[in-house]
Amino acid sequence: MGRKSSEKKRRKRIDQAMAPDSSKTPPSADKPANQLPAQSPPNFFKLCENVRCRVMLVLLLILIVITYSHALHSPFVFDDLPNITRNPHIQLNKLSLEELKDAITKSPAVTRPVSNLTFAINYILHKTNVSAYRLINFLIHIINGVLLYSFLSITLQLPINREKITAPTEMAFWATVIWFVHPLHVQSVTYVVQRMNSLATMFYMIAFLAYLKFRLTEKERQKPWMAALAIIAFLLAMGSKEIAITLPIFIFLYEWFFFQDLARQWLIKHFRAILSIVLVLGVMAFVYLGSNPLEVLLAAYSHRDFTLWQRILTEPRVVLHYIDLFLLPHPDRLSLLHEFEISTSLTSPISTMPLFIILHSMVVATILAARKHRLYSFCLLWFFGNLFLESSFIGLEIMFEHRTYLPSMLLGLFFLSIQRFFAPQWLHRSILVALFLLFSFWTHERNALWADKVALWQDCLQKHPGEVRIYNLLGQAHAEKGNIKEALAKYQQALDLDPDNIEAYNNLGIALVGVGRVEAAIDNLKTAIQIDPGNSLTHYNLALAFAEIGYFKDAEHHYNMAHQHSEFDADPHTHNNLGILLSKMGRDQEAIAEFKEIIRIDPYHPEAHNNLGVIYAKLHDYQNAASSFQEALEISGNDPVILNRLGLAQMLQGKYDEAFNNFSAALRIKPDFMLARQNIQRLNQQLKLAIGQ
Repeated sequence: MGRKSSEKKRRKRIDQAMAPDSSKTPPSADKPANQLPAQSPPNFFKLCENVRCRVMLVLLLILIVITYSHALHSPFVFDDLPNITRNPHIQLNKLSLEELKDAITKSPAVTRPVSNLTFAINYILHKTNVSAYRLINFLIHIINGVLLYSFLSITLQLPINREKITAPTEMAFWATVIWFVHPLHVQSVTYVVQRMNSLATMFYMIAFLAYLKFRLTEKERQKPWMAALAIIAFLLAMGSKEIAITLPIFIFLYEWFFFQDLARQWLIKHFRAILSIVLVLGVMAFVYLGSNPLEVLLAAYSHRDFTLWQRILTEPRVVLHYIDLFLLPHPDRLSLLHEFEISTSLTSPISTMPLFIILHSMVVATILAARKHRLYSFCLLWFFGNLFLESSFIGLEIMFEHRTYLPSMLLGLFFLSIQRFFAPQWLHRSILVALFLLFSFWTHERNALWADKVALWQDCLQKHPGEVRIYNLLGQAHAEKGNIKEALAKYQQALDLDPDNIEAYNNLGIALVGVGRVEAAIDNLKTAIQIDPGNSLTHYNLALAFAEIGYFKDAEHHYNMAHQHSEFDADPHTHNNLGILLSKMGRDQEAIAEFKEIIRIDPYHPEAHNNLGVIYAKLHDYQNAASSFQEALEISGNDPVILNRLGLAQMLQGKYDEAFNNFSAALRIKPDFMLARQNIQRLNQQLKLAIGQ
């Protein structure tokens, strides 16, 4: 008892020493009594220069290894493909400003240049080695954990909050750890393309901490640097994903809540600054949406199966479902894709109106409770406000779990703080330990599914059997494993659910060509063309099918139609296949033009250089053939097939020593390469004939 009493007295003396001096003159509207003293500990801002932060970093590293490392080699899935593995613009062969510009400005997610740049750098260093991409995602998640811990530690030690939080660093620790291991965030970390989401969050938090450093430091010379860092980090966050647009709003709210005591006078005095924030956000909206934002917003619904009004009615149910998932994130409730029933009116489904009222009542109650419970109010406003962009009127998908990553950063603190009032300290800590262990296990279990595409999509299908896309994706996963029978069954199930599903027709056509049922494939692809005559991919697949059975004229027509309807200015894959087709038709000069067009688009396209070399060799232009094969080798590395072709072109020019070296190099790489061995024999015979003469 004596120790406890002395400890309480010691803490009371420390609090009194750190509390603002009430004997001084009353504070002005610009410097209220709850202002943190200028000598407040700045070491939270110096990443990991204090013991607590180092311990946190080590713990987060260990947690990543335990909960995420077995997902390191999980394959690329879903939107990873168009943004990374099938995105020619990020697949750079060398680091040059021109190629980096293309990666930034021509990738599918053109409004997210920073994220595209990181994917391009990943590709330069590691090609399509998925582990390297995922390691970067894990590192970003660790950094976000440290940033969150720093942010919460500072916030909880502000005088206005310190009075109500007896152990601020402990509360910051648990809120961070629970967020870090939360199963709901697997989709933001393991799903490679959602680096866009976590990267935006990282820069968002860096900007917020820079603002806090600017606000709290007594060193005037540091303020301009912190202001510049906050602005740069904000721009980088916006360049990673548009969700960061809420940052100026929340910096303003933080200032008003925790430094200005919610004073109306401060709002009136800084009205111009507030108006400036609104104008900046308006300008940024015009930058992203163009001069007619309403038209752009409405256009987003043209390819959706729901309307603007239906989305507005549905999203309150989605937001409350996010809270539900945060509180009970059992793996059986989580899914990469969700089949969420659309609200078609206030009474359909019947839960629409009650949940609409509940959500908006919660928001109003949160605002009204701000003066008395401002920490809790701010936590909830952070959640609702950071969900607004993706859960309101913009024509996005109805629901994705990764959207909770940034909004939920303070949600854990809210629930942990509330729970303290209903449980004694020993029970409170026991619950936290239990949640930590349970969430870690569920996150580990959830990550295990990502190791196998078939398992991942089968899991989605069991939970959401009415979602057509899942049948297509599961079919593709089966096809990649060679399970064509299962793939065909899934594509047919997709068509049973949606007879006009273009993706299912395309997948079915490709699979049927693969098993030799080309006529059936053509019938399915023709049906898809009737549904959507301007679908570039369908024309491309139909061209492949016609070429397979020798209908070259039909194939040429559909390759040209694929070009005409392509979303890209020029598609290298279509040019390449058309070039091969024209060569088979004896139109070699036209084939050369197609391959040269690819090289114009992408000078580092090895297949185009190789195919160009093959055509030149066919035309007995061995000098140009050798040059093309040499270019292909410099890009792709020591490919034994290309080395053999280069050697053959050199041999036919009489360059026997160079030819022998290339044949030998091909055999060193592939000792059982019979063509290279036969060419060495031919070379030896020619040398003997040359000596005999």
